Amino acid sequence: MTISFDNAPLVELIVELRWGPASVFPPQLQAGVALQGFFSAGDPNRLEEFYMRFGGECYAKGLQRTERLTPAGFPQLPGQAAVRYKSGEPKANKLLQVGPGVFTANAIPPYEGWELFLPYLNSGFESLIAARDDSEKRENFHTITVRYINAFGKYYLEKFTQVEMLKELGFKIQLPEAIQGQLVEDAQSVSVLNVSSKTQDGGRVTLTAGSGQTGNDKAVLFDLAMSYEGVAIDQVIQKVTDAHNMLEEIFVKSTKPLHGLMGVREY
Repeated sequence: MTISFDNAPLVELIVELRWGPASVFPPQLQAGVALQGFFSAGDPNRLEEFYMRFGGECYAKGLQRTERLTPAGFPQLPGQAAVRYKSGEPKANKLLQVGPGVFTANAIPPYEGWELFLPYLNSGFESLIAARDDSEKRENFHTITVRYINAFGKYYLEKFTQVEMLKELGFKIQLPEAIQGQLVEDAQSVSVLNVSSKTQDGGRVTLTAGSGQTGNDKAVLFDLAMSYEGVAIDQVIQKVTDAHNMLEEIFVKSTKPLHGLMGVREY
């Protein structure tokens, strides 16, 4: 069964792979250790060659628009995207990014669903494997992460306060009596809550929720991420799919009281 929402709160979907220089960044610094070496992303020439190879792979698949996020010749941080690739369509809502030790596949609204995003991700992953430096060809990925950034904005906050929205999502918010007794109204906003925990299959799920903004409008943020460490090349797509499935289950169950407003569709 596939579920979609007419009024989905999705802001962005991000799938990120990290390896090599981006495996642990920022590092745990020790007294007396120089900083300079930690900010080295590798040989600049080899990085530029990698971007060219990846760009060639993308171009052949229709992603013919390239955008530099870090100008050539400027210092690059490990794990920071340096080049972006997407189609030339004016309303393109998917893109790929690479940098020193990092690859991302991103989607923004209108999001067509995982079934259509997965082939795009898989194609980008194949391009990454083909373009990697010879020294990295067989290197496994230190971390893979799937992240859904959601924001329940104006449409929802016309019906609920931010605190009420969090309660609809299943959060129990109870102030101490000593504080509640001094208030003339219920709390109107909640600072960001961040929870991270291991899962039964060896991954780690992270939830961030609280009051925030989208553009100039107030919103309730509901950010879900799932990560795995030490993933072999031939297991990446399966692990990404596992992460998506878990996050989708969490999201669908958490938002069940809101499905009427969200315009849920099942097919």
